[in-house]
Amino acid sequence: MNRRHLIPITVCFMLWLSGCRPGTKPLDTATPSPIPFTPVTVFKEPTPSPVPAPTTMTQWQELSHGLDFLQRYVQVGQTDDWVTTVRFDPRTVSVRVRYAPATPHSVREWYDALNVDVVINAGFFTPEKRAAGLIISDGKRYGQTYKGFGGMFSMRGATPSLQWLARQPYVNDQRITQAVQSFPMLIVNGQIVPNLPDDGNRSRRSFIGVDRQGRVVLGVCQSAVWTMTDLAKYLANNPFLGLVAALNLDGGTSTGLWVRGVSEVTLVDSIDTVPEVITVQSGG
Repeated sequence: MNRRHLIPITVCFMLWLSGCRPGTKPLDTATPSPIPFTPVTVFKEPTPSPVPAPTTMTQWQELSHGLDFLQRYVQVGQTDDWVTTVRFDPRTVSVRVRYAPATPHSVREWYDALNVDVVINAGFFTPEKRAAGLIISDGKRYGQTYKGFGGMFSMRGATPSLQWLARQPYVNDQRITQAVQSFPMLIVNGQIVPNLPDDGNRSRRSFIGVDRQGRVVLGVCQSAVWTMTDLAKYLANNPFLGLVAALNLDGGTSTGLWVRGVSEVTLVDSIDTVPEVITVQSGG
């Protein structure tokens, strides 16, 4: 996926529909501290063993209290692909948005550096690794909000929220401790968003959703075969997900999901380094 070009925020959404990436360089209201990171030396096995293929699951697998894992092999158009998902109860875990434009990492590197249970890539960003939309990390605000399009995932204490910014614009709320904006919104009130923007481009995808029980679902599609409509239909039409709202995250080469306690063969690392991620840590 081509990286983003700096363009006025008022036209970034229309340009995105024609294949461009968003945005103007947002004006940060605070300077994030670099995330400490020590590169990991990779050792090659002299005679690597065959890597087993992942196995499709018929039900959620509990990884720890309040944290579940599911991977399914599904049909997408004329082909098949793996969809890897994590579901968690926000009352039993700690959810944080991390932002480090000066020291971006791949999703796997974020995971290694932070020692958390789950890491997924977050929203879109500029070539300078600055967030294209609003970020709130531990109560500190960075960037600027999208207006008239997109969505926002946020945490107010242990309560998650996914709002469609076209219908519910962001207003400053000091109760929000963590938030990330992206686009487009895929599902609202359990239904696919009307006039969902889709230029037919097929790519790897990543997403975040909230189900009927107030649990948060994170997921990635592993291969570059998904249109935006394909993703929205999959999320809306599968009762085992039970989503009432869902938001597309920055897919393509930013797509990555790393989970503790799961075989690496089932996971996806981002090709690009990313400056913003969502992390989950068991134990609240």
